[in-house]
Amino acid sequence: MVRESMIIKDKSKKEIINRIIGGEAKNRGFNCDSLRKGQLTHYLAIFSRKTRGKAQRFDIFEDLIHKGKISLVCMGEKIDTEYRDELSFETAMKKFAEYMNTIGYKKWMMH
Repeated sequence: MVRESMIIKDKSKKEIINRIIGGEAKNRGFNCDSLRKGQLTHYLAIFSRKTRGKAQRFDIFEDLIHKGKISLVCMGEKIDTEYRDELSFETAMKKFAEYMNTIGYKKWMMH
């Protein structure tokens, strides 16, 4: 049974992701692809770009089996966190943004 507080519309999730992560990603040349739902995961955002002939991307997705579990994957590294409501979803996106700003974007500079 899903708690009522767990239900956040995809549109709200996308707005939060764009507000917290999208601006910096766009400044660095990333575009955000549309949402895609799989059987076990629901991709909330797929940020991708091509630079110096190389494709680069990082993904934010939700685990459909473990409700409230979301992950960021960047260059093979996966960061997991959880949310219960819109406020904790925002906190999770801030955690992902901090990771990308301090570690994630810099990893591509080294390759």
